[in-house]
Amino acid sequence: MYIIKESNLLSPHDIVKYYNLEDELDNLNDIWIKWHNNNSISAIEKLIKSTKYRQLCKLLFYVDEILSVKYSDKAVDLNAFENYNRDIIVYRGGSGIFDKSYSMPRKWISVTASKDRLNTFSVYSGTHTSSAYMLDKNEHYWQIEIKIKLNDILAYYDVGDHEAIVSSDNLKNAKLIKQT
Repeated sequence: MYIIKESNLLSPHDIVKYYNLEDELDNLNDIWIKWHNNNSISAIEKLIKSTKYRQLCKLLFYVDEILSVKYSDKAVDLNAFENYNRDIIVYRGGSGIFDKSYSMPRKWISVTASKDRLNTFSVYSGTHTSSAYMLDKNEHYWQIEIKIKLNDILAYYDVGDHEAIVSSDNLKNAKLIKQT
């Protein structure tokens, strides 16, 4: 446990500057939108291969999902961020019957940090069109929670769905929470 002094607190923008990640922050939206709108695997792979993007994404996840603070708030203790090791629960869902041993053609998976958004990714088909007025319901679907650490975050950028990218190896930690 760390004793946090108010004078040690930085804004997320200050930490971006400290890590020299300004260019990555400027470009992250454009790269993420290619994934979000077109399921561009190459966009995500660009992010997860770069240590600078990975560091930025971990910081953004920490700020958005763990601390829930604004980017201008002086609310982040750098030492607490760098040493954060508590378990984090993220969620994944899909149609059909869940099989813990299912394999992915790639080495990473998409998850959501929001249990509220989980239904969008499991109950309804066509989640890439989740802004549509009406989605078709899946007859069978599954929902899992996965326990990860902050260092497991490979990519993250929130555009309303709290989506993060983690290694598919994390599926071994999956716990089925709903199967219909």
